[in-house]
Amino acid sequence: MESNETALGAAFDHDAIAREVESRFGEFFRSRVNPTAAQRDRDYATFAPELLAEMAALGLVGFTAPREIGGGGRTWEEWGHALEEIGYRCEDTGLPMLLSYRETATNLMYTSGMRGRPHLIERYAEPAVRGRHFIGWLYTEETDAFDFTTRVARRDGAWVLDGMKKASTGAPTCTCWIVYARIEDSDDTMVVLVEAADPGVTTLPQRSLGMRSLGVSSVRFDNVVLGDDRIIQATDGLSHSQLFVNERRVTGSSWLLGRMRALIQHIIDDTLPKSRFGRRLVEFDTFIAAIGRMQAALESARALLYRVLHRVEQGKHRSSYLHDPLVAVSKYVATEAAVLCADTAQRLAGDHGFFERFEIDRYLRDFYSIVPIIGGQYAIETELGRRVLFFHKGRGDASEPRPLHRPESDA
Repeated sequence: MESNETALGAAFDHDAIAREVESRFGEFFRSRVNPTAAQRDRDYATFAPELLAEMAALGLVGFTAPREIGGGGRTWEEWGHALEEIGYRCEDTGLPMLLSYRETATNLMYTSGMRGRPHLIERYAEPAVRGRHFIGWLYTEETDAFDFTTRVARRDGAWVLDGMKKASTGAPTCTCWIVYARIEDSDDTMVVLVEAADPGVTTLPQRSLGMRSLGVSSVRFDNVVLGDDRIIQATDGLSHSQLFVNERRVTGSSWLLGRMRALIQHIIDDTLPKSRFGRRLVEFDTFIAAIGRMQAALESARALLYRVLHRVEQGKHRSSYLHDPLVAVSKYVATEAAVLCADTAQRLAGDHGFFERFEIDRYLRDFYSIVPIIGGQYAIETELGRRVLFFHKGRGDASEPRPLHRPESDA
């Protein structure tokens, strides 16, 4: 009989993934990424396309993409565990987030191609795996999905796109974007492919609290003309978007755990030389208990994430529904754990958490930056609360969700 521990995915060999990440990518992070992490943060500088192409050659891009297009063909569960180790070893928090973002965008492009749009695979997904295309995802505006100001309309045999998206991750190196726009004179949403070189496309850099190496920018569309070959999905873009959102929440939790591990070790190393009243600070019960609180938060988030990763691999997650609740909770719990760690670290570090030269401030800013993104904390609370009230009102079984929108089309 299978034990509960195995059922929750605890039997997965995380140590094997950790050894693989170290052997394949560890030296790359130490020599090519970590030495310049602080400078990138100060300069709001992102990663050069040449460096990203080097990462693709190493296998850091396309880890889960099919082998037939040059990907690693690995499972999503393996990728989640790998991202934790990448987050632990990479001192620039923006990089594991960018890698997870690009992985999901590339997979989404491949999936879209398999649904009757094969040219998307040849032109975009396969080059992305090989580091020749960098795919972005543009959804967020200052309104909800049912009232997008970004519109697409049919004009003279072509589609014309106008509007603005609030934030693009990795915008300076994006060569194309998956864009969600409301269809003119309709309540429906279309998904289109826009290239950075298309006339009428403008990126506007945005300064951020943390993860500054992401190169976040707004993207504006002014009379951008698109052919039918740029249509990714003609209707029900909301369903399409959920394939991205649910995966992003899983991977956002994954690499964040690694960064939390690194912060705990950084705080211990920073405190080791300090003493008060003739005693080393690390010997004080208050310090030991604080480290224990941080570790407890980390382990709680890890237990839930590993369960989610295993569940996703078994195909039990609900990617075609408006937010898988357990995936959303995993992101929520990991973020709350990270904020607790950041708050505790700031108190333990004292003035070392204030001055840049101790490199603790970046952890704090990066962790607090997770709160409003990848599905903000309040948004997740609202989603979960609405779900509970919905089933309470109908006395339904919360374990059997009902579709909140049309199911995805195979077209």
